[in-house]
Amino acid sequence: MWEHVKKIRKNYIDVGFEPSKVKVVGHPIYKKLEKEKTLRSDLSDILIIPVSSVTWHQHTYNKPVVNDPSMVVLYLYKVQKVLMRLGIKKARYRPHPSINKKWMYPFLDSDFYVLDSEALTTSLNKSSLVIGANSTVVLEALMQGVNYIAFDPKDKDGVNMSGYKAVPPFDGSEEKLMMAEDEFELEKMIKANAMTDYTIVHDFIQEFDLTVLKDLIN
Repeated sequence: MWEHVKKIRKNYIDVGFEPSKVKVVGHPIYKKLEKEKTLRSDLSDILIIPVSSVTWHQHTYNKPVVNDPSMVVLYLYKVQKVLMRLGIKKARYRPHPSINKKWMYPFLDSDFYVLDSEALTTSLNKSSLVIGANSTVVLEALMQGVNYIAFDPKDKDGVNMSGYKAVPPFDGSEEKLMMAEDEFELEKMIKANAMTDYTIVHDFIQEFDLTVLKDLIN
C-alpha cells in the first residue's frame, strides 16, 4: 500500500526515525489525484514565488537562523534579470502570506512586477510557468497543470537565501524536480523548457487512506 509513494516517510527514516512509527495517512482534500497530466510551460504569463523572510521555528537549538527580509526583494531581482535577458517585460509575483506586501512594493520595479493577490488555485490556473523558492507550492502548481522550476541560489557554504541548507527534495537529490541554483542554471532551464515531472506529486502526496488510522485504533 505504501511502496510507490512515501518519500517524506523515507526522509524521516533516513534521519533516524523508527520506520514502524512513521505512518502515512494522506490528506482529506486529496481524494482523487490524477495519475498523469500534461503541464503548461511557456513564457506568456509567468508567476514568481519568492523566498519567505519568516522563520516559524528553529531546526536546531545551537544554530539559530536570523532571516534577512531584503532577500525577498533580492530574489525577485535575480529572477527579473534572467527574464529580461529572455525578452520578458512583465511577470506576476506572489509573496508568502507572512510578508507585508506594502513594505515590499517600493523596492520592486513596478514596470516589471505585478502583484498577484488572487486565490492560490486561481493564480496557478492562469499561470503558464511558475518559478519559485523551495515550497510545497511546487506540488500545488503541478496539480493545477503548470510547470514549476525551483530557483534556490546558495552561498559558498550551501546556505540559501532563507538562511538554511536545502533538504530533500530541494537539495538536488530529486531528479524529477527542475532545480536551478544560480541565474545561469535558471536561464538555461527556461530556454530549454525544462519540465518538472508531474509524477513527483504521487511520490509526496497520496489520496486519503483511513485504513491506516483504523489499523492503529484496532
